[in-house]
Amino acid sequence: MPHNARTNLAQRFYMQELQIFKQRLEKYIGHEITNEDIPDAIDIYNENRQLLRELYDLRGLEDYPLISGRETGGVLYWVNASPKDKANETLKACLYFEIKGTR
Repeated sequence: MPHNARTNLAQRFYMQELQIFKQRLEKYIGHEITNEDIPDAIDIYNENRQLLRELYDLRGLEDYPLISGRETGGVLYWVNASPKDKANETLKACLYFEIKGTR
């Protein structure tokens, strides 16, 4: 690993490491990662973070939160173990259910 990150050698080394990482990740997930996949994944993860913020907000709205700590923990456990696009759909449904007061 080069000591000075601003050299051409360091940049080539970094790009090679990223390429190796990408190849191993593609092998793990079983398909190629395209340039179009990256912005889509960023959007999905950003949406996930926003939905989780909304979930956390339900904990502090009132003296009696709309969702308990135990329920929040269960949702977080599931979200972390699930594909983010599927988790986002479920989070949207949960938030709608909680906010509408049909709990």
